[in-house]
Amino acid sequence: MIEGVKIINFKQAKDTRGYFSKIFDKKYFVKNNISFQIKEHFISFSKKDVIRGMHYQSGKYAQNKLVYVVEGKINDVFIDLRKNSKTYLNIQNVVLSSANNKAVFLPKGVAHGFRALSQSSLVGYLVDNYYNKLSDRGILWSSIGYNWKIKKPNISKRDKKFPTLDSL
Repeated sequence: MIEGVKIINFKQAKDTRGYFSKIFDKKYFVKNNISFQIKEHFISFSKKDVIRGMHYQSGKYAQNKLVYVVEGKINDVFIDLRKNSKTYLNIQNVVLSSANNKAVFLPKGVAHGFRALSQSSLVGYLVDNYYNKLSDRGILWSSIGYNWKIKKPNISKRDKKFPTLDSL
């Protein structure tokens, strides 16, 4: 497990009408010694086989992030970029879906991306620092040594231009 990453099984109540979920519980974070004060909440919509990433913010705008899936299914991939970390350059993944009730907490210095596995995926991100365009960074998704198990992903022009991991 990458140092500081937490896979969270959030609470969900189901009945014949559907379900009701608790995505964030401050008590859980306090109990697990995780400092996390939400400042922004983002949602992204992706079609099947979209790869987004690998994204992070640097410097004083670095962010802790809680990622979850509102609808659909993704393979969430992250890499530790913290040079002083015991898990530096370790890569990990977790499947997140609206059915499995999981979220992932990613500490500052961990780059993040995902592949949409379902026909459509709605992904939520809670972050503890404000987005800053000048601190917005990324690594070329195909340069991290991870097998995304796809031949023709749908990737934005911006993400295709990110530097390789080796060039950081």
